[in-house]
Amino acid sequence: KVEGAFLAVEPSTGYITSMIGGSGFSVDNQYNRAVQARRQPGSAFKPFVYGSGIEAKLIHPNTVLPDAPIVDVDASGETWAPTNYEGNFTGMVNLRSALAASINVISVRIYDIVGADRIIDYASKMLKVPTSRFTPSPSLALGSSEVTPLEMATGFSIYANRGRDVFPFAIRYITDRDGNELANIEEEIGEVIAAKEMEGSIQVIFEQVAYIITAMMQSVVDHGTPTEAIRGNARFTKKCAGKTGTTSNWTDAWFCGYTPDIAAIVWFGYDRPFMSLGKHQAGAGVAAPVWGNYMREVYNGMKDPEFPKEPPGTEY
Repeated sequence: KVEGAFLAVEPSTGYITSMIGGSGFSVDNQYNRAVQARRQPGSAFKPFVYGSGIEAKLIHPNTVLPDAPIVDVDASGETWAPTNYEGNFTGMVNLRSALAASINVISVRIYDIVGADRIIDYASKMLKVPTSRFTPSPSLALGSSEVTPLEMATGFSIYANRGRDVFPFAIRYITDRDGNELANIEEEIGEVIAAKEMEGSIQVIFEQVAYIITAMMQSVVDHGTPTEAIRGNARFTKKCAGKTGTTSNWTDAWFCGYTPDIAAIVWFGYDRPFMSLGKHQAGAGVAAPVWGNYMREVYNGMKDPEFPKEPPGTEY
């Protein structure tokens, strides 16, 4: 039975506004995939690969790299040749277009330019997971390290929050039956944020980096793999940013996206990670329409989202 997970977070507050952990909750199905399932994110991980290079000022959206075959040889002599989803190569391409088209070879070339350590450190601070969870190999650039939907929501929320830290939480406070407050999670998180503001560590990444990656992911939605699903099928026309993700043999389908008001993550797959959703059941066709339909309903009656203006000092 195909399973799924959904998570929506308000980037400005960290409130988890929607959570779906699977197809149903019962005695024999209490597994909350939204927070417990570690899965490969596939190309949905690429915004963190690109972000690490932009933060290090080693690449920018207009950097041009060759979409041409590569063969990687490890220390033991084993070879690995990454392929693109469509199975073809397009020659020289700029990074904005490469992310929109989700070109795997370009992501691996960025890995070679930026290096595993920088990518791992960047992804670790954005997704709030230990660096040990990421494998330092070229396949890292294609999302081969396992993460949860909640961890992906954290990273995408930080992008949506202009690079400022986000602490997702679902329970605001707890009282006993007499109304005595036992815990106030909302207050505790507010104190953490205030302390980080005071010490100047609230920015996880520079606002300029968040702005550039957001602009690139807006191009993904408007001119890339999920355009037909979100703009066409779901008819969500508001400004938004996001990225599709599909893993080898179509075992996982993702869409991770956001507006300034809400970041939402959609995942589909089988609980047994070796089982395929079926040939060509990719994130663009399976997960992106769900995200588009959800966002269309969210903005029914809400004012249109407006992304922040370009911050001073942004370099392309």
